[in-house]
Amino acid sequence: GGSSRGVAVLNGGTTTTTTSSDGGGVDSDALFQVSIAREVASIRDSAKKGQWQQALASLRSIEEHFDTRNKRANHSQQATMTHPSVHVYTAVMGACQKARRWSHTLSIFERMEDKHVELDTPAYTLVIGALGMRGRRRDAVKMLTRMRRRGVPADNMAYTAAILACDRIYNGEFAITVLRRMQENQLKPDTIVYNACIKAQERSENRWEAALALADEMRANGIKPNIRTYNTIISACRKSNAWEAALGVALRLGDYGVKADLVTINTLISTMGSAAKWQAALALLRSSQQRSMNPDVITYTSMIAAASRSGAWITALDVFREMKDTAIPPSSKAYEEVIEACDAAYQFEQAATLEKELLDSDLIYTYTGPQPGDMADDGILHAAAEQNDMLYDAHEQQQQQPARRSSFNVSHWGKFLGKGTEKEINEDRSDVRGAQQTPNGRPFAFFAVYDGHGGGSTAQWLKENLAVIIDTQWDVDEPKESVRLAFRSADAKILEPRGGILGIGAERGVGGSQCGSSAATAIMYRTKDTGVLNVLTANLGNSVVFLKPKNEQMVALTALHTPYNQTEFERIQALENPNPSIPLIRERGGRLRLGGSLSLTRAFGDAYLKPNYEIPVDEDDVRYPPTVDTRRNDPLREESIDNKIQKVSDFGLRADPDITVTEMKTNDEWLLLATNGLMVTAPGDSGLTPEQVEAIVEQNKAKTPNEVCAALASEARQNGSKDDITIIFVPLGPDSYR
Repeated sequence: GGSSRGVAVLNGGTTTTTTSSDGGGVDSDALFQVSIAREVASIRDSAKKGQWQQALASLRSIEEHFDTRNKRANHSQQATMTHPSVHVYTAVMGACQKARRWSHTLSIFERMEDKHVELDTPAYTLVIGALGMRGRRRDAVKMLTRMRRRGVPADNMAYTAAILACDRIYNGEFAITVLRRMQENQLKPDTIVYNACIKAQERSENRWEAALALADEMRANGIKPNIRTYNTIISACRKSNAWEAALGVALRLGDYGVKADLVTINTLISTMGSAAKWQAALALLRSSQQRSMNPDVITYTSMIAAASRSGAWITALDVFREMKDTAIPPSSKAYEEVIEACDAAYQFEQAATLEKELLDSDLIYTYTGPQPGDMADDGILHAAAEQNDMLYDAHEQQQQQPARRSSFNVSHWGKFLGKGTEKEINEDRSDVRGAQQTPNGRPFAFFAVYDGHGGGSTAQWLKENLAVIIDTQWDVDEPKESVRLAFRSADAKILEPRGGILGIGAERGVGGSQCGSSAATAIMYRTKDTGVLNVLTANLGNSVVFLKPKNEQMVALTALHTPYNQTEFERIQALENPNPSIPLIRERGGRLRLGGSLSLTRAFGDAYLKPNYEIPVDEDDVRYPPTVDTRRNDPLREESIDNKIQKVSDFGLRADPDITVTEMKTNDEWLLLATNGLMVTAPGDSGLTPEQVEAIVEQNKAKTPNEVCAALASEARQNGSKDDITIIFVPLGPDSYR
């Protein structure tokens, strides 16, 4: 007369059903089932709320239950319950993914593999996404192959995740390869897939035509591109300096049945600004106002930047004031751009007023930076983070022997950027980025000055991209080597051919083959194990970084890469001259120059002085030219290159930085970065000596960092410097330069 009842366990192996009679109590199996069900419910609740740590804890608890149960089952006739179901693991992976904990997602995947859990399509999709965010594009794409071999169908979301993996490492060409594989497998890409592929083109250099072709393909396949599609294409045109193409896309939006939005206007204004077309940018701003599109902080900041980069300081100031009048609080980026415009036009009083206004506002523009392995979105304004206030730890003990620093405090940093009299435009750029909280081993402050030559395009590219590349490639175990590789990767991107028609007649280099830039960077981080504060400096060319300890002379943390540096001179002269009729180093205009042209021996860009290789690559390799020499007698040679690679030209110019790591002490007073317009770096230079720099800084100890920078620049001008001058001054103590 009794009946049976059962409770099934979520189990990836054998599902066990327990049975008891109506008259019996709840047996141990049923209690186990109830316990597991509660943990599963907790995981799902935590996943929905993004509480990844609680979800992980619940997963561990479930695994422990199963491990204990499995041991007991070995001595019974019941089937062994091997592991939780794939759905439990997927829920936890989803919680970690939502919290951007890519390494935890991959760790769970490894546990699933160890326990022989059969992955389904959603699980593989999460793994592909995590691999992509970690920059492991090849592994992400290989997961698609593994899915096919194991009989797990790959859907649109899985392919979208793989395409986004290509996006994350700037490989638009391979993203199209993944798209084609998807189509070969009889899957129909939708708007989401196409937009992901177009985004990968936007992230890559000079791929705007490929992005536009994908939109044409969408329409041909009956898939209507949306405004996000076209905004991404316009942004791709902006990054390739194809402003005419960007405008053409915008003008055809009506024909495509798509209405422009504020993002369209903002992207177009930024595009016009990059092309020094500030009048067109202003017309776009006025058009958006007439159409009641309600310009926002990005619109106004983009317009101010466009005017600033074109030297139209009056327009930049007028738009900045208009922004305030419309009750839109200016961002620190807006302040920075209008201050730079005033500085470049010698409107120092106006610039000082704006600097004071910025400091009094307590405005902080925080740059949190990409997570390890994650590439930060470029956006309209590149999230350039100038953080003016970081807390100073007033409890540091002063000792007779300077102690290690475990904390770093900047009351506020100062900057000066001034145009010289030798060039039509200011070719210098600077970049300051900071994060309020980063784990030990990760950078939390980034300072850089870039001294452009042959135009400001390379310096501008570095300002927008170098910090992101460094942060993305940063290795907590090998910071020096990761920065070295980041410099090489950046130079490889700069040297990529641009322009031409269908690839014919393309010129290498951002801004052209004769455009380049020196660089001096200072990166602050706490060591992974001890938390001790270090500053890592990396430089190319003759821009400088100095550190000043108390009661000691300031110390140069950078090397000068000029033909007057004996080590550099000997390195160049040891190379095989590809063109004996032109000496590798010769005097011109009263100073030694590389190829009789450039006064530097290491720099970003300057493709005409660097190796031009023909590189055989397979479809799965990034097509970057090597930045090291192929001959044994080059000290910078660190890898072998296939004999099939033919070098066309090379004068020995390199982008391999000199790198120092300095442990910071409690008696360090200040850090200074400057382009060579400030100081004498070679015979014939005008400017300040190191002793003069120290004296001027000391004389202005009661002044603000901005005033210190202005005083240094003023003295350099009086000493005859005609070059552009950029200075970043960072006080390291609590009591001075307020």
